[in-house]
Amino acid sequence: MVNSDEIKKISDGFVNYFKSKGYILHDSEPIIPIHDKTIAFTNATIVPLKTFFTKSYNPPGFVVYQPCIRLWNIVNNNFDGSFTSFFRMVSILIHPGIELNKVRSEISEYLEHILNISADSIMVHSSKLTDDLVGDWRKKYKVVQDEFESKFYKWNYGFSDIKGRGVTLFIKFANGCRELGNFVEITKNKKVIGYEFGFGIESCLGIIHGYSSNFDILFGKNINKKLFDITSVRGVIEQALVLHKGKLNGTTLSSIRKVDNELVYAICEFCNGDPSYIRNMNWDLLDVKLEIVENLISFLDKKIKQVRIDIKLFIDYKIYLNRMIKLGRGQDWATKKMESYMQKNNYYKVVDLFNKNIIL
Repeated sequence: MVNSDEIKKISDGFVNYFKSKGYILHDSEPIIPIHDKTIAFTNATIVPLKTFFTKSYNPPGFVVYQPCIRLWNIVNNNFDGSFTSFFRMVSILIHPGIELNKVRSEISEYLEHILNISADSIMVHSSKLTDDLVGDWRKKYKVVQDEFESKFYKWNYGFSDIKGRGVTLFIKFANGCRELGNFVEITKNKKVIGYEFGFGIESCLGIIHGYSSNFDILFGKNINKKLFDITSVRGVIEQALVLHKGKLNGTTLSSIRKVDNELVYAICEFCNGDPSYIRNMNWDLLDVKLEIVENLISFLDKKIKQVRIDIKLFIDYKIYLNRMIKLGRGQDWATKKMESYMQKNNYYKVVDLFNKNIIL
């Protein structure tokens, strides 16, 4: 596990280095975005910088530190530990008029002399369509071409006319090889409007410390990855809700409901409905205040009480249907009634708990 000082060291080091190269520090966007209504949560460093896609700015560009949320783990029900739902990023947006070999040289200097990553451990993954972006990195780093599908080298920004294509830097270390970050060309109607380079801080620390999992970086080994991932991201969201001023958009609201649903049932499944474990998590590492944690526990207690009621209602209804079957109603009738009952009350998670013999 790392501590908050190590997170700050990476973020401050990146920001200060590129500020010394003339980049202007830009404010981060809140986790619940204010300016971009097309997304549920701020999910990348480019979000606060999208405004410069449509207006001019001075070279060399901007540097930003950005806390992010991506719900890929929850949406895909895949908590393998490679990436956590909450993470932090640093990035630069580079003016389209800057000489790229100069930019690549600065990035190399940062990687090798600030992060102390050896040149022989850096690999650049490109495709035939992005090979021109490798430039003079080819002279000092190993270049791997077309190892992934073509979509791996493409980026979208939420606009139909704005696209990205790029290369990805991987780092070899004792326990394997991990993706660090990306160098991307951004175009609007095929005209270059900028470049970006950035990476996730937790992934960077994983590489430095030799971890293949970001969960090990934030929470340590031998944990329930699903439970800790959903809990940590919900704590961050809870704090963001307190700080958020204004109306939540529909995408954000539905995403929060999804997280709430997954977390409540994870607590029921893995902790017998007891959310007190939350107090023992290292919230300081996630920049979440303890009073926010207590608010979250109180909220979850109410939700879990409702799950207990729902389970009892489901069991009672199941008993009723069995009784009616014995009285001659028939299995087909009971099956249709149960399907209708589950759909009406959205009891699919309740049934899942029941089938796992988890009776709270």
